[in-house]
Amino acid sequence: AELTARFGDDAATIEAMYPSSRFDGNYRAAMARVVGDSGLVCGTHQTARTAAAAGMPVYMYNFNIAWSIARDLLGPTHASEISHVFGTPYNETEENAAVAVEMNAYWARFATTGDPNGDGTGGSEKTIPLEVTPKLKHDSAGVVAMARTPDPNSASSQFYITLESTPFLDMQYAVFGKVVEGLDVVKNIRVGDIMKKVTIADK
Repeated sequence: AELTARFGDDAATIEAMYPSSRFDGNYRAAMARVVGDSGLVCGTHQTARTAAAAGMPVYMYNFNIAWSIARDLLGPTHASEISHVFGTPYNETEENAAVAVEMNAYWARFATTGDPNGDGTGGSEKTIPLEVTPKLKHDSAGVVAMARTPDPNSASSQFYITLESTPFLDMQYAVFGKVVEGLDVVKNIRVGDIMKKVTIADK
């Protein structure tokens, strides 16, 4: 009856696609998946397919860690990964903390190179230990900081420049400078642009 109320003539098709047997006989769990997929997942996938068909790079991830709020009832829900993205996962087990670190690394690679799966490509053979202080924050556009892998002490020769305030990066990436002029140029940088010349001027 609930499927019919929601999906009308398509109820039988939906029921065949989401039989309760797939969910250990739990009808409510099956219904929760139907609602979640129809409300969020299917539309997201269609948007991704449309963008990919237009030649745009598309990256997606599946977050399957249950949120701590009503975790047995809700399981992984929309936006339940946000606490991991900000490095403060609910139910902070060692495993969840490791997931948070890895997610931050993916987002940092995406912001730095446009490809969250890339290895950052390039770099020197030397690395520097993480150096952070509460006084140096990602509090505006133009902050310059060291990029790194999930290992906090892996920064080498790559850096990034923020386009807005990004406080979730504070105390995780070493800030060492700030753009004082030419921020409009920074905001026009696109993936694939090449830095052909760097001039260091003493002031």
